[in-house]
Amino acid sequence: MVIPVLASDLGLASGASRFSYYVVTYGPEQNDSVDESPYLSYDPAKPGVDFSGGISGTPAFYDVPGSTIAVSYNRKNQFANASQGVLLLHHHNLAGAHAEVVRTPTFLLLPIIRR
Repeated sequence: MVIPVLASDLGLASGASRFSYYVVTYGPEQNDSVDESPYLSYDPAKPGVDFSGGISGTPAFYDVPGSTIAVSYNRKNQFANASQGVLLLHHHNLAGAHAEVVRTPTFLLLPIIRR
């Protein structure tokens, strides 16, 4: 879900863009919560992954076989935001196949180079 809101309405400013939030879900009766996340934090000025390619707005891509999505990855920001990955939504897939979770690596293996 994307809910557009001005950063200033959330009390965010340049250099102070991190905010805390939590998510609560309710069942069909809307009386008692079904699940609740712990407090989380995010800094939209320092994303761990970025699909925008410098274009403003919500990114949307054609979902066709063989297509690719360019992504910028910043490991430091990914860990600072405690992000676990990316949720891809395939709007026109069959029921049960709309959501795909792509986990980001928690570690990075580099080759050892010796002289």
